[in-house]
Amino acid sequence: MTEPKGDPAYWRTRGEEALGTIYGAKYERLRQRMEKLHPVLDSIMAEHAYGRVISREGALSLRMRELCVVAVLTGQDVQPQLQSHLYGARNVGASAEEIAAVVGQTKLPWGVQAQEQATNTLQEFLNDIKTLERAKLEGGEHQSDGAGGSVERRSKM
Repeated sequence: MTEPKGDPAYWRTRGEEALGTIYGAKYERLRQRMEKLHPVLDSIMAEHAYGRVISREGALSLRMRELCVVAVLTGQDVQPQLQSHLYGARNVGASAEEIAAVVGQTKLPWGVQAQEQATNTLQEFLNDIKTLERAKLEGGEHQSDGAGGSVERRSKM
């Protein structure tokens, strides 16, 4: 498929699809927050950041791109965004082990302090994942709230 370079609607659609996949149940809330901050920010996020950058064609899968985003955010002192992208990486198929390995490799470029801070955020994420997996085994269906907690939903039979 050839990407239409000058078609904003195409890129916006691609971006919205990527956002939906990455953020899952958090997608609508994210879009509402961005729209509230400024409508242009929402448009830039969907069309440019997630359309033209994250979802563009190329050798890297969405899973790999999300792991790259995790690596970059590890050193940026933006824990809420890092936490969202830890869940996003999981939503696009990265394992907890892969995500932990990426965070574990960031000491050299970002330094000890940044890695320690990211490791704390990672540990919260991993604890939440364990809680979610335990709940699934017990028959309840939980969905992460993306902020270190979960929302319980009982399975409908």
